[in-house]
Amino acid sequence: MLKSLFLSALLLTLPLAPVIALVPDPHELRNTNEECDPKLEGHCAHRGDFPWDEAAALYVLSPRRSRLLNPQPRLRWLPVSGATHYTVRLLQDIATADTETQSILPEHNADTKSQVIWTAQTSDTEIRYDGEMLQPGLKYRVEVTTETITDSSAEALPTNALIFSIVSAADREAIQSQVAELRQTTADPDEQQWAVADLYVEQGLVNEAIALLEDLQSRQPENAALLVRLGNLYYRWLLLVEPSQGYYEQALQVAGEEPSLARAVALEQLGHLQVIQLQPEAAIASFQAAQEVYRALGDRAAATALDRQIDGQQRVLQP
Repeated sequence: MLKSLFLSALLLTLPLAPVIALVPDPHELRNTNEECDPKLEGHCAHRGDFPWDEAAALYVLSPRRSRLLNPQPRLRWLPVSGATHYTVRLLQDIATADTETQSILPEHNADTKSQVIWTAQTSDTEIRYDGEMLQPGLKYRVEVTTETITDSSAEALPTNALIFSIVSAADREAIQSQVAELRQTTADPDEQQWAVADLYVEQGLVNEAIALLEDLQSRQPENAALLVRLGNLYYRWLLLVEPSQGYYEQALQVAGEEPSLARAVALEQLGHLQVIQLQPEAAIASFQAAQEVYRALGDRAAATALDRQIDGQQRVLQP
């Protein structure tokens, strides 16, 4: 049975493991990771090596790198400055096998070709897919372009790293049964929502878990641990810099200057994002600030673990 919402902050103390289990502990805010496909060298967030380009790009928020329950999902993306409309395309992998992948996330295939199965235009940054029901066993991908960004592959990640899939009927039934059981464990609707989101992460339903947690965060804006949790999901599962950075910065504002686990983790994760953004001086400052908080909390192991990150960024600064 899943633990309650209030245990999540306590489990921040566990170290960030360099080797990530396929199903991460849903309560572990420092280790909300997926297992990296060894064929996708250079695209694993927990190694700090997925590509990022500061040039203008159009980033799809959802669905991406996730399984879905809803066969007609809501499609969302980050706004682009100066854009007046967006052209949205849903593509299907035409090389997909007949059976649904057995891994938590959709399987990567570098040789895949895709075909457009639906297109729409909107001035908003989200739209509901209203085409035919998407089917289990197939892989899909969202592409969005504007009048200012016409290259649908402008995002630095390879397109085969952005796919999503629909759960099978059997998986859907099993998940719905587990959700029903979870809702019987507590009468508190917020605890229910957190527990269901944790279950969704366990099942690879990352986008749907984020939707639940963002709704919860709208009612708990001062919950620093929840903000860190959202930052980790966007960073370490979805490989997105901007939304994750925003959540970590919000967590720091909410946590205040007093030493806390949420503050330490937010600072550490910001440091990793700054490494990705090629900002070594900022990364060093974030890691050192995180060390100070860890030491104040008595977690010398976590503080010492960041020495390697700091040394690496100091070498980057050497002429």
